[in-house]
Amino acid sequence: MDEKDLRKMTATKLREMALQYPSIQGVHAMIKEELITALLKAMEEKGEIAEKKKLEGMEEFIQKKSELKQQIKEIKQQRDKAIKEKDRKMLKQARYKIKKLRRTLRKINPKYQQMAAK
Repeated sequence: MDEKDLRKMTATKLREMALQYPSIQGVHAMIKEELITALLKAMEEKGEIAEKKKLEGMEEFIQKKSELKQQIKEIKQQRDKAIKEKDRKMLKQARYKIKKLRRTLRKINPKYQQMAAK
C-alpha cells in the first residue's frame, strides 16, 4: 500500500488502520493528512513500504499546528479568568488573541495540504 492508496481512503478507514499500529498515538484527534503521514511512517518502520517517502516538511506543520492549539487553550484559560473577574479589557485582549491564532491555523491548513500532495 502506498500514499496514493491511502489518499483514496476515508479518514474513518485510516483511523481504523492506524489503530493497528501501536506506535501511532492520538489517532482520533488527527486529520486525514496527519493520519496518512503517521501511517506512512509506521509502515516504513515495519518495512512494509519499500521506498522512502518525503515527509520532512509535513512534520514541521504538524508540530506548529499543535503548538498553536496549545496556545489557544492557554489563552482560553485567561479569558475564563477575565470573565470571572469581570475584567473587560483583559477579556477583549484574550478574545482578540484567540481569533488571531485561529486565523493562523486556517492559513496553515492549505499549505499543509499542498505539501502533502507533493
